[in-house]
Amino acid sequence: MTTPDKTILLVEDEIFIAMAEEQMLRNNSYEVISVMNGEDAVSCVRNNPGINLVLMDIDLGKGIDGTEAARRILTEHTVPIVFLTSHSEREMVERVRGITRYGYVIKNSGEFVLLSSIEMAIELFGAHQNIENSIQNDIDHRNTEDRLGSSEPAVRALLDASPDTVLLIDIHGTTLALNSKAAERLHMSVDDVIGKNQFDLLPRDIAASRKKYLDTALQTGKTVNIADERDGMYLESTIYPIRDDDSGKITRVAIYSRDVTEIRTSHEHIRMLADLVDIAPASITVHDSEGNFIYANQKTLELHGYTREEFLKLHLQELDAPESAVLMKPRIQELIEKGELSFEVVHLRKDGTPIPMQVLNKLTTIAGKPAILSVGIDLTEKKRLENEFHELHSILKETQKISGTGGWVYDAGTGKMTWTDEVYEIYGVGDDFDPNNISADLSFYPPEWRTVIEEAFNDALHRGIPYDLEIELIRGNGEVIWVRTIGRPVMENGKIIRVQGNLVNIDQRKKNEEEIRRLLKEKELILRETHHRIKNNMGVIMSMLYLQATATENEQVTAALNDAHGRIQSMMLIYEKLYKSSDFSNISSREYLNDLIEGIGSTFPEIFDVTIKMNIEDHTLDSKILFPLGVIINELVTNSLKYAFPDNHEGEIEISFMLHSSTTFELKVGDNGVGFPVSDRKTTNSGFGLDVVNRLVAQIKGTITRDDTNGAIYRIVFPIPEHV
Repeated sequence: MTTPDKTILLVEDEIFIAMAEEQMLRNNSYEVISVMNGEDAVSCVRNNPGINLVLMDIDLGKGIDGTEAARRILTEHTVPIVFLTSHSEREMVERVRGITRYGYVIKNSGEFVLLSSIEMAIELFGAHQNIENSIQNDIDHRNTEDRLGSSEPAVRALLDASPDTVLLIDIHGTTLALNSKAAERLHMSVDDVIGKNQFDLLPRDIAASRKKYLDTALQTGKTVNIADERDGMYLESTIYPIRDDDSGKITRVAIYSRDVTEIRTSHEHIRMLADLVDIAPASITVHDSEGNFIYANQKTLELHGYTREEFLKLHLQELDAPESAVLMKPRIQELIEKGELSFEVVHLRKDGTPIPMQVLNKLTTIAGKPAILSVGIDLTEKKRLENEFHELHSILKETQKISGTGGWVYDAGTGKMTWTDEVYEIYGVGDDFDPNNISADLSFYPPEWRTVIEEAFNDALHRGIPYDLEIELIRGNGEVIWVRTIGRPVMENGKIIRVQGNLVNIDQRKKNEEEIRRLLKEKELILRETHHRIKNNMGVIMSMLYLQATATENEQVTAALNDAHGRIQSMMLIYEKLYKSSDFSNISSREYLNDLIEGIGSTFPEIFDVTIKMNIEDHTLDSKILFPLGVIINELVTNSLKYAFPDNHEGEIEISFMLHSSTTFELKVGDNGVGFPVSDRKTTNSGFGLDVVNRLVAQIKGTITRDDTNGAIYRIVFPIPEHV
């Protein structure tokens, strides 16, 4: 591919990159001179006329950059320059515009790209020089138009042999000679162009630009390079001022234009492919058959934690984990035999972290030499998910075993039924049992349940109706157990695609529920008997108090015994209600309080002219609340009956119990009697009975107030218990 005995000047400030590029060029039969800065590059070209090409990095650190070094070189020497850089941005391309260049190669585009660009540049430069030398030699020997005209056939043949445009004009722009390619670009014949001014033939903007470049060449006497775009083509032109041998004045100008559209498009395409490879989400590398790396994309560097320079110095065995490194040579041998090979491998990051990878190797050639293209995918996340899946599967399997819950899926399309291990266990069959035999599945259920489960399953499969049943199942060993079977249809695009569900062994739960029902029934009997006995005992106590009260002549003792009788009556009534209720804990407030108040009134048969009014809302309350409420009402109503209406005056007692707010109840007990003496109106705690009331109000976390405006009205507010 390459031509030996060519000398390349490599201008690169990164030592390791320079060493790698120098070695690659030497391996391809090039002589290489290396320098690290622009100043040395200019000096080297000046002192080494045998340099055939300059491979120039643009960024050269301190001092002049590659573009300035190229300009200085071209002012003294005519040599092809190929720019080599790591930048592909348009700004960087613009920096070299106007400099005669024979290529623009992105670093790490690959050995093939670089070598092809070098070879193309050398060939184009040679063709360019041949044409230029022919024109210059002919002009040197023919200084007059007559002599030029006499040799016109030979010159025309020479010019027409060039694939590029060649023009010879005078200092005013008049066309003296041109090849057919130049005439074709102007859409004219050669004869029509001869004698015409070039600036009249070009579009106005291009003519103005070319005139400036021509003036620069005429004023400086130096070659001027032009790079522009015209009619969809990218052109690179060179203006050569030609001096008269006798006068030394510039009398002619040769213009050489080269269409670099294909080269530029090719370079842009190569850059695009290189960029795509570099940003690929997979690791892409190229190494030789010995394991020496030639190329690595950005993903490879990020994945392994190396810089590009560090990575390209690695050997494949240094990248492989020990268990993978020993397999390198056998795998390369197998790859050579098959041409392509895929396998899993473990690489090591720079910090030693292992990276599991899936690698596809393919045998290829680069710059005529065998190489191995390797595409690797990081399996770290996949391995993590696989491990999590296996762990979760193990946990799920153990959970199903502990909870007695199995899972199943019926595929509506294929008719295939799939069970988890626990379903086999619940059925009491081995894993060789075929669950796809629906008739055999149904035989595990008692006759009275078979129709139920069959209809439920068919409704789920054909009508999309889910089911949740608790039925009996006959296990493989004949044991009858209770199971809960759940089925849920799964739909896709309006069509049932499968039915899936669970089978749960609930036999122990059923047994526990039966035992709980038995214990509750037993507890109910015990509580009912307890409440009955307490009520009877309280009845005995009340009878004894009554007998004692009637047997004594001391009025104070009689009154005290009657008060105690009333208090016990309020408590006994609670137990009577509990005995009769099915709850044994909660009682209707209306039923209890109405009966209690009526009972209190009946203990004062001598009072005929006092009316008792009740407004009791019905709420289900715990006996722990109703006990203190009953005693409070007993004390307050008894006080009203005893003291509010002396001498059998007419009067009214009103008791109300209702919600006061969303968080409180209100109990109100009042009368329109004579009220308290003035000396006792500042306190609600007067006597034993009212002391009991205050203590019970505190017990239920309430507050008590009394209004003495018209009789005595007690108002008790307390919070609603949590269970109400």
